[in-house]
Amino acid sequence: MSLGQNVLKLAVGRIASTAVLFAATPIIARMFIPEDLGIQEVFMAIMGVLGVVACLRYELSIPLGKDDKEAGASFALSIIICVVFALIILLVVHYTRSYVAMRFRSPALEGFLWLLPIAIAIDGLRQTLLYWMGYKERFGIMAWSGLAKSILAGLTPIIWYFAYGRSPAALVAAILAGSIVATLVLLFPLFPSLITSIKDSGFGAIVNIARRHKKFPVYHTWSGLVNVLSARMPTFFLGMYFPTKIVGYYSLGNRVITLPTTLLGASIRQVLYPAAGKEYNKTGDVAEIVRSIIRRLVQIGVFPIIAIGFCGASLFSFLFGEEWIEAGVYAQILSIFILPQFITSPVTAIFSVKSYQEKGLVYNVSLATSRFIVLLLTTRFNNPRVTLGAYAITSFIIYFLAYTWLLRLSNVSVQWGLKIIIKYISGSVVLLLPTFFLIHAGHGISVILISLFLETMLYFLILCKVDKTIQTAISAALHRKHY
Repeated sequence: MSLGQNVLKLAVGRIASTAVLFAATPIIARMFIPEDLGIQEVFMAIMGVLGVVACLRYELSIPLGKDDKEAGASFALSIIICVVFALIILLVVHYTRSYVAMRFRSPALEGFLWLLPIAIAIDGLRQTLLYWMGYKERFGIMAWSGLAKSILAGLTPIIWYFAYGRSPAALVAAILAGSIVATLVLLFPLFPSLITSIKDSGFGAIVNIARRHKKFPVYHTWSGLVNVLSARMPTFFLGMYFPTKIVGYYSLGNRVITLPTTLLGASIRQVLYPAAGKEYNKTGDVAEIVRSIIRRLVQIGVFPIIAIGFCGASLFSFLFGEEWIEAGVYAQILSIFILPQFITSPVTAIFSVKSYQEKGLVYNVSLATSRFIVLLLTTRFNNPRVTLGAYAITSFIIYFLAYTWLLRLSNVSVQWGLKIIIKYISGSVVLLLPTFFLIHAGHGISVILISLFLETMLYFLILCKVDKTIQTAISAALHRKHY
């Protein structure tokens, strides 16, 4: 199966996952208050920072295995390290939970911190299984796993609300429920072959993998940690310097605007990494794969991100209620850098494929350092909009520079990379101008929604007209339906 078809398969699964989350989020937003989402956001931020180093990044070595024995050894090594790490976190939580809750101005957070080691262990297993599935090219299972995770994450708070009433515990439980179900979906189909591969590898193979891929813990662990800290930095700064409800507004706004990145971008990276690894081992060149991925990222991401940038406040007011208009404003501010992030983040897999872990560390440290300085300085203005605006502009500059750097490392023309972005941005802006003018003319939400729907359909039709891969996929689907 081709790279484009694999991306499309995961993209369809992720689109379904996105639809589930979009359907559940307006209901959840009306059941819970911003403070509840703020507690969930802080818990996820701490979990995300600790979880990224839980396996010391050895899970990234799974797709690089030359055979099942090597891949199985990488898998076993990752799980062993993850379990040990979770036990260490359990000890740390015992002594620091009160201080952490106080620092984030949220006493209720203290009771949930006990769940961190469990959440980290489960999510570490899930992430490792995702790389195993990528190695086995079982992208359909990966798509089903993401869908199951989204369904549980969306349903759990709603069911909890009707059973026990409003509580931030429902939102924390949703994190665990989604990870558990997604892990089970990944584990069952290939469990026998996975166990066989681990047994065949043996202790000696595990030690050899640990030595051969030592760059992952030495460089990529710190790179990954810095990267996640960088992404979660607004949560930490807003939580420490502003009321919890501000974190809740940011949480909802950030989730909506970053959905393309967290869902589709992650899927594309899961396809790109093993495919690029195999191609690089075979030919020493990844330029064609990178061009294909960037083209797909631009096509998928540009239009919806610009649409939210134009009319985020109006959409949030309609979807989530008047109480969440501020979250829509935050989404509009964040849209400044989401597009370059969406395009750049999956392509950073090239750092690992070409053994440029040290370059990846430089990139992540630069991004995190610039964000830290900006957030530290701007929180003094006591205005979250100013803080997020400065954060967005700084992030845009760093992501843009990283994009051109990655193109050069992949032997892809920078001129080509800029040209394709400008082409789709200009086209999307032209298509969305009617909605922009309707908003500023004061028209109602129904008119705005109709305009957005028509513009989206027109964008899709144009995309189908100019992209042969999409044409082929649609033709194949219609042919199967006909027969």
